Amino acid sequence: MACSCHNGGKSSVNQADSANASKIDSGAVSLSTDETEFMVAAANDGMTEIQLGQVAQKKIKNARIGSFASMIISDHTQAGNELKALAGNKNVTLPDSLSASSRKDVDKLSGKSGAAFEKGYLDMMVSAHQKAVSSFQDELGKVQNADLRQWITNTLPVLQTHLDSARVLDSVYANFRQGKPYPSVP
Repeated sequence: MACSCHNGGKSSVNQADSANASKIDSGAVSLSTDETEFMVAAANDGMTEIQLGQVAQKKIKNARIGSFASMIISDHTQAGNELKALAGNKNVTLPDSLSASSRKDVDKLSGKSGAAFEKGYLDMMVSAHQKAVSSFQDELGKVQNADLRQWITNTLPVLQTHLDSARVLDSVYANFRQGKPYPSVP
């Protein structure tokens, strides 16, 4: 009799587990704290890049750097919209304004003009994208949620392209500051 009660208990647990499992979307593994924090940080960083790009479009006289800023705005807006949709599906609240630190960076750069602005903007873009690529690569190695993994996988090559472009522009700009001619950039 003790065995039948024990088996009955297992059966109830198994039925409950089966019922709960059928309510979970196969790609919707609940997010860990690290995954949620990653999403929040990525949203803030993306908004920062967009705002920096908008400031750059107003201040930059160099067409190549202006074109780069436009690419940053467009790509980060798209990635941000995708992240917002993902966050909505996962009940994650993303920030709707910049963190204090990011706001300080935008304000500091906004106070510059001319060559100082261009150099500051490119330096920030190289640094921010190095950090982003590293963060996304790290998270990709840990992430369990299939939807978040897919977003990271899709976004990482774009961030790498931004980093490569920022490095080229920064290098060209550094040569220009040293009196070398400003060559065409592919």
